[in-house]
Amino acid sequence: MSLEAARALAGQLAAESDDDFVGAGFETVLCRKPDEAELAECRMTLSRLREALDGRADAASRARSALIHALFNHNDFVTIR
Repeated sequence: MSLEAARALAGQLAAESDDDFVGAGFETVLCRKPDEAELAECRMTLSRLREALDGRADAASRARSALIHALFNHNDFVTIR
């Protein structure tokens, strides 16, 4: 269920660049902007995921879905305050 939700949200977050996508993902899932370290880590993660999925027509969308899925598992998302 969470993978399906991540795919749906990643598809809804229309963003040209990785930075815009990461920012939109953080704001939607965690209700805050990423700090510089988080932004850099997400850039690197998206790049590595696309490399790992090289040759697949849907590599970019799968990489973005995986990043959103990771945000769903972020401590700031799953912690009840």
